[in-house]
Amino acid sequence: MKKIPVFVLSGFLGSGKTTLLVDIIKKARDKGLSLSVLMNEAGKTDTDGRLISELDGDLPVEKLLDGCMCCNKKSEVSGAVMKLAETNPDMMVMELTGIADPEEVADALAEPELMEHIELKKVISVLDGENILDYNSIFTAERAMVKTTRKQIAFADALIVNKEDQMDESNRKKIKRVISKENSVAPVTFTSYCQVDLDDLLFNMEGERKPFSLLKEEKNTDEHTHSRIQTLKIEFTKPVKSKRAAEALFKELKPGLIRAKGYISVKREADVHLIQHVMKKTYWEKAQAQEESYLILIGLELDKDNIVRRWNELGVNDG
Repeated sequence: MKKIPVFVLSGFLGSGKTTLLVDIIKKARDKGLSLSVLMNEAGKTDTDGRLISELDGDLPVEKLLDGCMCCNKKSEVSGAVMKLAETNPDMMVMELTGIADPEEVADALAEPELMEHIELKKVISVLDGENILDYNSIFTAERAMVKTTRKQIAFADALIVNKEDQMDESNRKKIKRVISKENSVAPVTFTSYCQVDLDDLLFNMEGERKPFSLLKEEKNTDEHTHSRIQTLKIEFTKPVKSKRAAEALFKELKPGLIRAKGYISVKREADVHLIQHVMKKTYWEKAQAQEESYLILIGLELDKDNIVRRWNELGVNDG
């Protein structure tokens, strides 16, 4: 089954995300591509959603209001995404709240039932060129804002620095340094009114430059066509040898590994455990028996084959 490519739009309130989304909707319509949209707003008022509905009344749109999909709305993400997936679109776009953490959003999408239907293709962060230096400074912004700003830069596959007309050359150079410190890999575009080449950003694959609707079922070897945030599901047919062995693998995968979660049978305890790995800590909790033992890994540019190889070399999967 062909998975639906998902594009995530990240960035603080007022950066220009909705302007970019409007352009994407118009471009998709011109190309004859079907699109579905998930919009998340921190407040109860659906301002941007009404704008999108007025633009295209037939566009499948799901809205998560009064909260953030990486926090208190996390439990509602799966249902909203599955509802949009039922429309069988050529692509899906998610516009996040300004306070959303792309890392947490990737975690919200890393559910087994979702992974069968969607594929996170690219995280696009829109930066407010007029205010980004203040957002990133501990002297002028709250710590939470600084942390979120840096994560929105670090986990992006493409960066758009908007409001170029509001910055001088000195600020432009400072912004480049800020971005380079957090993310030296993602391409950066300076622009105004989010005017970017949408073919390069979204609609054409790198290399062969084919629209999603024309893609053949063939392996694409260009690494730039996939998000740097990788979500891998590894299934097991045998119990893990011990908790310690599993935790040793997580330690080896740093700093690329962001988090891990799943259900694992532990041989020495004859129990199924829910496992949650966040930052440097791993949490184990006895769970009801699962028909399937699996581990979902979320991180930057993870190599599944290498991870499975190391899993076995460490004796984790010894029966």
